[in-house]
Amino acid sequence: MLEAAAKYDFRFDTVQMPLNVMDAHFRSFQHHVLPELIKQGIGVLGMKSMGSGVILKSKVVKPIECLHYALNLPTSVVITGIDSMKILDQAIEAAKSFKP
Repeated sequence: MLEAAAKYDFRFDTVQMPLNVMDAHFRSFQHHVLPELIKQGIGVLGMKSMGSGVILKSKVVKPIECLHYALNLPTSVVITGIDSMKILDQAIEAAKSFKP
């Protein structure tokens, strides 16, 4: 998509894409797209840090670990869906306890 945009002199201001611990293992946005966005100065909107909950079902990582992982990537923002006070509290705790 970035190549097609450049071909027509179009430049994205931001790109939203899933960034999570499993992304690194298959056709990775983190490894293939993220470096190019940084190089071009395009804002990165990270989403699906928990893979829509699928990653959490493995019981290998906790939600806060998923958020910390995404926050450690060179994103402009990490988007997390908040549909309850419990999830809001989780996001606040992730922000408070985050260390790069």
